Amino acid sequence: MSRAPLCVAGLPEGLLLAKREMVSRCHGAERPIGGAIATHYRIADLRRQAGRLVHAIGIGRKLVAGKSTSTLSIRLYVTRKLPRSLIGAAELIPALVDGIPTDIIEAPPAFFAAPPVFPCTLKRLKRQRPLHAGTSFGHVTVVGGTLGASVRSRLAGEEALHLALSNNHVLADFGAVGLGTGVCQPSAGDGGMEADTVGRLLRFAPIVADGTTENRVDAAVAAMDDAIRISPGICGVGTVHGTAAASLGMAVHKHARTTGYSQGVIDDIDCDVMLPIDRNAPNRVARFVHQLRIRSKNGTSRFAQSGDSGALIVAKASGAATGLLFACPDHGGYAYANPIQAVLDELRVDLA
Repeated sequence: MSRAPLCVAGLPEGLLLAKREMVSRCHGAERPIGGAIATHYRIADLRRQAGRLVHAIGIGRKLVAGKSTSTLSIRLYVTRKLPRSLIGAAELIPALVDGIPTDIIEAPPAFFAAPPVFPCTLKRLKRQRPLHAGTSFGHVTVVGGTLGASVRSRLAGEEALHLALSNNHVLADFGAVGLGTGVCQPSAGDGGMEADTVGRLLRFAPIVADGTTENRVDAAVAAMDDAIRISPGICGVGTVHGTAAASLGMAVHKHARTTGYSQGVIDDIDCDVMLPIDRNAPNRVARFVHQLRIRSKNGTSRFAQSGDSGALIVAKASGAATGLLFACPDHGGYAYANPIQAVLDELRVDLA
């Protein structure tokens, strides 16, 4: 009996298998991702580092002369493109993998979008009651991030709870804080104090930072105190209409703590990426698989920056939620997001 093709968002099995082969080659144990992150800041020996510049691998349309084509390819994101003369034969990335073209894209590595604090409008940083999605929010010990959305629990006994969705690293500090500890609005980095506590950490999806374990989501929910409510909709985005799977070329928008309202385009729908937990310790990294990559809309310079973690990514055409933003590079030209259905299923919640 023939086996049905393995598909991710409609992608053919051959393309996914070719991508997995490149992940094995470039993200294997013999190629520490810390080299790629460190190289972004200190390129001292290009020849030695040439084989360790790949920090993310995904699937998207091949770029030719800077323009998107109709050809699907294995996309390898590197900190810096190097001349072939500086790369040993064993380190060269093949033009084809099992007949599938590869595409090497120069882009700086992303970091969890938390500190440092960047200036933004007073409205996004101010204390707001009721709460508003897309504004400053976080654990009382964390500089801060963004309140993504109001959600409700699927679990018996939690029907009456009013829950707020954001990232693990925003609400649980990568698991360093205990369940039941406080979250505040605005965040501590925006002046939030004990009097601004609005709820308690309820649960989060653990993040394993060993460089090999597959992490799917960076997500957490907090239960709001009895007197706290979250307004419907998202600043600048409007009402969210359910969820939808992401697709290549999908136009999206979001509202977040630092950059406020911005628009982007999904250009990778199955990206495996390595992210350092601590900028000062680049060898402590978390591997995230099957992620979304969103670039800024043409004509704009940035889509997200530090502090925007936790923002809901919403399709412009349908108003459906597609992802939860969790990482971006310092220049803000692109961001990574967890597919929203994976987030909701992991936390056992639904959009309210």
